Amino acid sequence: MNEEHEEGIIQEMKLLMASKIITLKNCIESKRTYSLKRDVEVALGMISTLSTLINIDDVLAEVSCAVDLIQKSESISSNNQCLSNLAANCTFNELKGRPSFDISEDILEYFVEEDFKIADIANMLCVSVSTVKRRLRDYNIKLSERYSAIPDDELHELVKNIQTEFPEAGYQTIRSILSSKGHKIQRQRVRNAVKAVDPDGVAFRRLFLSVHRIQRRTYNVRAPRSLWHIDGNHKLIRWRFVIHGGIDGYSRIPVFLAVNTDNKAVTVFKAFEKAVETWGLPERVRSDKGGENVKVAEYMLMVRGNSSFIAGRSVHNQRIERLWREIWSGCVSFYYQLFYHMEEHAILDVTNEDHLKVLHIIFKPRIQDHLDSFAQALMRRPLRSEGSQTPMQLWIKGQTLDPYWESQNEANLELETYGIDYDGPVGHEFDSVDIPLNNIPLPEECMRLIEENTDKDPNSCINLFVNVINLLINL
Repeated sequence: MNEEHEEGIIQEMKLLMASKIITLKNCIESKRTYSLKRDVEVALGMISTLSTLINIDDVLAEVSCAVDLIQKSESISSNNQCLSNLAANCTFNELKGRPSFDISEDILEYFVEEDFKIADIANMLCVSVSTVKRRLRDYNIKLSERYSAIPDDELHELVKNIQTEFPEAGYQTIRSILSSKGHKIQRQRVRNAVKAVDPDGVAFRRLFLSVHRIQRRTYNVRAPRSLWHIDGNHKLIRWRFVIHGGIDGYSRIPVFLAVNTDNKAVTVFKAFEKAVETWGLPERVRSDKGGENVKVAEYMLMVRGNSSFIAGRSVHNQRIERLWREIWSGCVSFYYQLFYHMEEHAILDVTNEDHLKVLHIIFKPRIQDHLDSFAQALMRRPLRSEGSQTPMQLWIKGQTLDPYWESQNEANLELETYGIDYDGPVGHEFDSVDIPLNNIPLPEECMRLIEENTDKDPNSCINLFVNVINLLINL
């Protein structure tokens, strides 16, 4: 019994040592050096104590493992790295007069592309509005020329196609989707195009949807990557599809949306790991107590330490429940109705494993493309509660804030209520959902037919499904 207790203590010390090394790395990155000497001394003390309990080679192996974890989480995108310190530097020259501010053309181009106002750019760079205007003139960056000159008839056709793919999208979402496709259009032009293409839909949204507009309160998370919310969406579970998602609590950026045909912890962790490579490692993660989140919890506790993973009830994960509402109206409801339509017309039989296998192969990549497109639109859609700033703008401006501030002030945090939006939509409680695996291989002829047909039109997808099933029967 004493040996088991001692082994537990050693294992806990290993975890603490790995966590301390990660903390040192974060301190150096964020230039919080006021306690660096003390933290280094603590880390060295841990290594010294651990070396008296186990072989020194094992200690070095644990240090190496901690360094590997650091390198694995060292994947913040280049844009985030260059934005970690936004203030413009002064450049002195041999001429008389004040030193000039060093503002690169690339950074101004980036801010303009993300639709920042000149006043916001000035605040982030810590310069005056007139300085930003002068630099824009120097680099010949004209805001008015950023808008697309696409003719009205082509714009109407684009809007019609978007409404076919996203039937519930309003004009703000449509404008965001157009922007993600490379067409930056003035608000009024988009309004006029939507009115021309779908006048009945405009009237419906104005008369009915505005009544249900949610009154939001200020969210209590300090910075980007302070807290991510993760969850699974089971609206398509009848057809063995589950959507795993994560959202940054501060900026509302969907850091990952992945459709899968299983609900395993390894699958969720792969989606989370890919998000970390793109957006960086969060300080904390909140989720429900589903078994599919175990791998993410283990990773966070190993890398970030205690209190880095908050497991609570689904009803307390409102930030991502609000995202699921958006995903339902903008994407998932389309496939929900489509699959039921296929069942009602005896095209799809959910009790037939061959049917489900073909359905997964044909529709999974199409659903993923739909989710990716909608996520890009959400990143660029103005938020009413944030002064019409977009999630991407909040993310960029938030790089000047410290996501680790809460960790340094943990005594003031109540983890049970941290990241709860009491005015947000209430989620549903689910036990961990197990999805039966379908390992039936399809013949090469069927796979070749699917690969040759890449049309995303719903009718084309249904016809492809019918053709593959008929081919399967006749083989």
